Amino acid sequence: MSSTFAATNVSDDSVLLTTLLVLIGLVALVGQKAGAQDVELNPQAGYQRPMLALELHAGEAPQIFKSWDRATKDRLRTAVLWDYLFIFIYPAAFAAGCFIAARFLDSRGIMPFKYGLIIIFLQLLAAVLDSVENYALLQVLGETIRSPWPQVARWSAIAKFVLIAVGAIYALLIGGGTWLFLLVRNLFVGKAV
Repeated sequence: MSSTFAATNVSDDSVLLTTLLVLIGLVALVGQKAGAQDVELNPQAGYQRPMLALELHAGEAPQIFKSWDRATKDRLRTAVLWDYLFIFIYPAAFAAGCFIAARFLDSRGIMPFKYGLIIIFLQLLAAVLDSVENYALLQVLGETIRSPWPQVARWSAIAKFVLIAVGAIYALLIGGGTWLFLLVRNLFVGKAV
């Protein structure tokens, strides 16, 4: 079976790398909107990032933010809505990075591709957890903060971050680290990676 891009003489690797770079650019652009950086935090709360503070400590939101009025809630709600768009982008970026790493590791006989597929699936599961977290945050941003929504937001966020970390470790440290190691080693031995 020939590549989709065989007629245009574009390699699959080039397409994957270009896709990853576009997704990283979108992560940077949309991530800013989803971060709610315009919302002021209470200096005594000890947090730097508004959405991270809300995700992990939604039950303490009135004490975390400088103001817990309608305007603050509206800005946070807008950030959560942007995060729903972000949910489509960052897992795709991590999955693409994991796919590139899995292809590389499998082609060198270092690690079977099936393990990369498992980690790619975990990135999609992180997106589902992020959706659950966002729903819980929208409930918190309603009229009153009541259980179980702060706890649902917190544990969904923690699980999401763990799964994202697994993907980042696989793509960057295992895949990228192996590529870099082989590149440096082969520079001294004289073989191509």
